[in-house]
Amino acid sequence: MSNKIDIDFSVQSNPYYLKVCDLSNWGLIVNDPAIIDITLPGYTDCVTKYFDKGKVNIFNSILLEVNCCDGSPDAENVTLPDGIYTIKVTGSPSTYSKTYKYLKTDLFDMEVDRIYIDNLNSRNRTDLIKTLTQIEFLVKSAGAHLRWDDIEMAGMLFQQAQDMVEDLKNCKTCK
Repeated sequence: MSNKIDIDFSVQSNPYYLKVCDLSNWGLIVNDPAIIDITLPGYTDCVTKYFDKGKVNIFNSILLEVNCCDGSPDAENVTLPDGIYTIKVTGSPSTYSKTYKYLKTDLFDMEVDRIYIDNLNSRNRTDLIKTLTQIEFLVKSAGAHLRWDDIEMAGMLFQQAQDMVEDLKNCKTCK
């Protein structure tokens, strides 16, 4: 085992879960506790939980305190919002940490899928393809800006893509 400490993790999601896979080399602090702070899109405060080292840590709306049931045992798991998540894993001592920004698009992707399905035989196929290409460009651009740490631009681009999808969903003359 190396003594070098290198905190690293990967993030995946689906509509109901955020999965954080620990890829860290914890070195000398392998037996010390670690925490994870997750800030959801549109929130200013983070939710702090213990982080299981060497495992996939799975979070849902109940653990992330998104639903309105105040931790009740009868609480239902609801979908997690799309947008930019800030995820920070911190070891002990806290000088060892890593922060990662993650663009969650699961619900958005499902809406885009529905547009493709509902409009396969659209009369305005050329216009639809052009609009869907613009939407894809905006989402890919949002991801690129996020990777280059331009969070404000990433959020703005993703919001533009969401607005365009909403316009397509509400379009009465598209078919």
